[in-house]
Amino acid sequence: MVSINLDIKFWLVSTSISGVLDVNVVVHSPKMVHVSIQNKSGGCRWFMTTVDGDPVRTSFNQQFWFDLTNIGLSMQDPWMLVGDFNAYLHPNEKKGMSDPNISSINQFEKFLDDYCLMDLNFQGPCYTWEARGVTERLDMAFSNS
Repeated sequence: MVSINLDIKFWLVSTSISGVLDVNVVVHSPKMVHVSIQNKSGGCRWFMTTVDGDPVRTSFNQQFWFDLTNIGLSMQDPWMLVGDFNAYLHPNEKKGMSDPNISSINQFEKFLDDYCLMDLNFQGPCYTWEARGVTERLDMAFSNS
């Protein structure tokens, strides 16, 4: 098991999982890790990107979305994108304090549409984060196939 020392601690198996899967880090940054995954006996290669979006939403965290866009542009294989995006798809994903920024919601929706990413329909509590009277759904999972 290899630790990549990032602001968010992602633990990855870099060479194999029980001798069955090859998992290789393709790109990493302080807020994401992008890996390729393939069965050692062949078969489909797919990619997974895990993210921890920056809570500073004033500029929609341009670098984070720029990095995700660059990954999206390279995706021709199946891709799963999961994590805490610190973004909303719908106004009802935040309760308390100010309403979500509609422009940011539209940018997030456009990003998902541009790369044919579909929400994997989270099952569980409506909100995944709560503090100081604010509840939000920030953790999400998407796939392009």
